[in-house]
Amino acid sequence: MTRLLKNAQSMIAVLFFAACTSAEFVDPNETLRNQTAVQSATVIYSSQENLTFAEWSFRADAPIEDVEILERKDGTWVQVDAAASLYDRFPACSARPGTRCLRHVVRGDARQEYQLAHPTFGVLRRSATLRQVAARTIDLTAAFALGNASLEMAVTPNARLLAARAYEWTIFAISSTEDCRADNFATSLVWKPVADTSVSVARTDRGLFCHGVRARDQRDESAQIVVAVVEMAPEVRDVSRTFSPEVRDDPLVVKVIHDENATPAGCARMRTAIDATLDAIPHTRLPTIGLSGAVCAMTDSRTFDANSVAYEMVAALENLGTANDEKTGVLLYASNVSYGAPQSEMLAARSAIDANRGMHGALWLVVPQTAIGVGFPRSMRADETVFWIGDVVETAAALRERLEEKLPTVTQRWGNTVPVPLLGEELTGVDGKFVKLCTSVPQVSVTATLHQVPVSAASPPTFTVAGIARVREPKRSFVPTTVRYALQVCDRYCDHAAPPTYLYRWNQDRRCFR
Repeated sequence: MTRLLKNAQSMIAVLFFAACTSAEFVDPNETLRNQTAVQSATVIYSSQENLTFAEWSFRADAPIEDVEILERKDGTWVQVDAAASLYDRFPACSARPGTRCLRHVVRGDARQEYQLAHPTFGVLRRSATLRQVAARTIDLTAAFALGNASLEMAVTPNARLLAARAYEWTIFAISSTEDCRADNFATSLVWKPVADTSVSVARTDRGLFCHGVRARDQRDESAQIVVAVVEMAPEVRDVSRTFSPEVRDDPLVVKVIHDENATPAGCARMRTAIDATLDAIPHTRLPTIGLSGAVCAMTDSRTFDANSVAYEMVAALENLGTANDEKTGVLLYASNVSYGAPQSEMLAARSAIDANRGMHGALWLVVPQTAIGVGFPRSMRADETVFWIGDVVETAAALRERLEEKLPTVTQRWGNTVPVPLLGEELTGVDGKFVKLCTSVPQVSVTATLHQVPVSAASPPTFTVAGIARVREPKRSFVPTTVRYALQVCDRYCDHAAPPTYLYRWNQDRRCFR
């Protein structure tokens, strides 16, 4: 303190001299004063360790070897005994790389107001600490994380404030969390320095371990050992799958009605060309109807029995596929002239087919463009119309292209009634384990509870997704709808906390372990 008073008197004389002269005064120690400016000041009391820890950080080039620590007692600043500090006075600042630190650590709750003084510069700027610094526990036990291969220790920010080499730790397997007590730490255990941050451990059935941390200078029987349970992380497998409901071919029946007007040879050529185009698609062909007769001459009495034709087509469709299939009966009318046709009969046959559950009647026209509005009113809506171009070859080619584009059709049943299997046949050895649905596209329906599903080979778990049935879509351009989803299978330690946060247990949370 005598040196400090002399230094203060010298500084007053210098200031007085500077005030009485007009010359500009340059402080030769300004650079050193800036170097010794305090960057941070911290005081922590750990009730767990019963230690008071005070630390100041400086620039890496700060000349702090002669800095003295003062504490306020009974209203007076008193120099502390540097030798009373338990650990190094000038350790490396692990919390602030590239800086120097001054540290003072003593036993007990010694939280006081502190400040620093330098023999040359006096009290250092920003070195004062408040008396009301909150008590905090330096929780070393929370700084450990156990993976499936080794125990790794990551020192927490609070723990870094302490001298790492002043602590040591150990670990041993336990069968119950109740076995993790301080009095179970035998003297035969191998204690490791905190700086040695990993050790290989053997996996156990329970995956539970007890580890403890103690100060090196507390090795007697009454030493306080901080203990905590460490759990092996859940052992999981990530699985990505896709599922597509069955796509079924729709049964197809075709019946052709010929109504051409030409010479017998020309008529036969037209009919042969039209019939041959149907070979381009898979279907069941029913016997054709020739309204213009063998001589291929149109009369006003051209007609057919709509009920008989509908009955024939429905009977053929019933014998194809299954009761759940979508079935189509196509009535194809072909004519090379714009002349009246049995419109009402064709519409009646189509309606009669539509009246059957799961069946669809379709009317296709192969007629001259002039027939629309003349032979066929515009109000008569055919399902498909191919114009008779004039040349039978070109007309047959246009029909073939339209047939291949539109027929046959397929149906993919979809909806909440379609179960999506969680696991495929390629996953073995999961019977009796647990599986969790992580993500799915489309989203899983809200009725599903899939955060912990037991796997049973006898009754494999499924879930449902909201979808739309796709009915009678052209097979040529059809792209199946699929659901893509990610799963996680837990093989072991499913009731343990999951990294990276360890805030929830795998079997108690919907989230997957990443």
